[in-house]
Amino acid sequence: MQNAIIKGHLAERGHFTFEQHFANLKAAKFVTTTKVARMLMQSLALGLGAYLAIEQLISAGAIFAASLLLSRALAPIESVTAAWRNLATAQVAYANLNKFLASTNIPRSRTQLPLRTD
Repeated sequence: MQNAIIKGHLAERGHFTFEQHFANLKAAKFVTTTKVARMLMQSLALGLGAYLAIEQLISAGAIFAASLLLSRALAPIESVTAAWRNLATAQVAYANLNKFLASTNIPRSRTQLPLRTD
């Protein structure tokens, strides 16, 4: 019986590891894409600013200000994509916990609270 339990456990662990690896690859692609998009936008903004500065339509300080504003505007998007993996992991863990608790036959006693009288 011990060998069968170990075999089953290893099979489940292998399936979980495969799924986790696939999810990590997907998340890494998404995070990398957003970082590349941010860097591309910042590079284009700096290039446009340099061109406008050469043509003396804006000052060098305006290039710095525009770059700073753009990086500040895009920072929340990058933060959300970086935190997305943790949110997805928490969602899966919550679903697994609910599935586990639904499969158990543990009687759940509930405490009755007194009604509010105010």
